[in-house]
Amino acid sequence: MIPILKYIISVSWFLVMVQSAFSQGSKYIPSQFKLGTDLTYIGASLVSGEKIQNEFNADIDFNRFLIAGDYGFGSWIIDETDYGYENSGNYVRIGFDYNFIKPDPDNNAIYIGLRYAGTRFTENFTFRMEDPLYGSYTNEIAEVDRSGMWLEFVTGMKVRIWKGIFLGWTGRFKFASGVSSQPSSFATFWIPGFGKNSQDSHWGLNYQIFYSIPLFKKNGSLHLKPSIQ
Repeated sequence: MIPILKYIISVSWFLVMVQSAFSQGSKYIPSQFKLGTDLTYIGASLVSGEKIQNEFNADIDFNRFLIAGDYGFGSWIIDETDYGYENSGNYVRIGFDYNFIKPDPDNNAIYIGLRYAGTRFTENFTFRMEDPLYGSYTNEIAEVDRSGMWLEFVTGMKVRIWKGIFLGWTGRFKFASGVSSQPSSFATFWIPGFGKNSQDSHWGLNYQIFYSIPLFKKNGSLHLKPSIQ
């Protein structure tokens, strides 16, 4: 209970200090925090038994600028007659967006932005062979605790459809990828969150749903109840 109490006190103190800092009516007061998930990956994971991926998205607004972050995790399992491949890991993106729409009561957004992404993952290959003299032979090569990074240009939109619920999409151009240079038995095949390592860049498109949590009113005071009706 003590760690939880310390956490509650710390958060309360932070909110009080932020409210005090914004009490002068600055236009950069954060009005809401959006938390969402990617509908694309949920649908694909339900259909595919081989590749499973989930992603959570969040952003907070400062007038026309948004600080955005994503966390994703998943696995990909390929099981063929003569070989198998497994990859599992997680990834994080952090960056910012610029909203081309002036702040409005609905807090809609059409934006462009930039992300830095990093991942940690494990992958292994399994080779199966049949020899007429020695019978079946299986060899497994595993790479544990691999890491990678890349950059993304993003563009997209978020639109309020009902109360605090937003729908949106994000287009991504992923580039400048790299994988940890530790000794490896084979070249990395798949980078979680990025795609196949054999390609220098990837395009991506995500469909997302968000729930907005009100933070501050523009006069610097805390929201006591949701302002989006």
